[in-house]
Amino acid sequence: MGRLVVHLTRFAGAIAAIGAVAYTINAMTRTGGYVTVTVLSLRTGVPLAGSSAVRRRESVLDVWGSTLAEQLLSRADVLLAGLSAGVAALLLPGVLRALMEGRPLGRGEAARLGWIALAVTVAVVAGPWLTRTATAAVIDRAGLGSTFAPASGAEWGAGWPVAALLLVLAVAARAGARRTEAAEAAPAG
Repeated sequence: MGRLVVHLTRFAGAIAAIGAVAYTINAMTRTGGYVTVTVLSLRTGVPLAGSSAVRRRESVLDVWGSTLAEQLLSRADVLLAGLSAGVAALLLPGVLRALMEGRPLGRGEAARLGWIALAVTVAVVAGPWLTRTATAAVIDRAGLGSTFAPASGAEWGAGWPVAALLLVLAVAARAGARRTEAAEAAPAG
């Protein structure tokens, strides 16, 4: 059962990373076409082409004539989340093995948890910020700055608590490893 869990973890991480990279590459092949961005309407009831009007505060815009950078950055949140999952899938099996074998977490497992926490933090911070940067560039290029603003670049979703929990686990595992090493080094008496 333990091997299956490790293999499934690696498989899921590989699928997430490969899928995110493929999704981003697909966007880059659409350069010159539409780029989809999420915006905040500065005014409601603003007429758009045809008989459309902005009725909600947050909207999704498809803007023609995208650049390579806009396409890449508009999907940066998905790319970084997928790569973060890939990093976690590479590092987590070592931690899982220790837990399944009933061993205390050592310095290696603490370091792995710390790196996973860092990967999640980068995805949570940089992904939305890069997506917001793409949205600002699209709004500026299309001359829509008086009507729209980029949607929030600070996503306070599940990523922050997960990163914080992993960091706490890494610190606790490191402290436990130090205590175990100290106990093993102390002379029996």
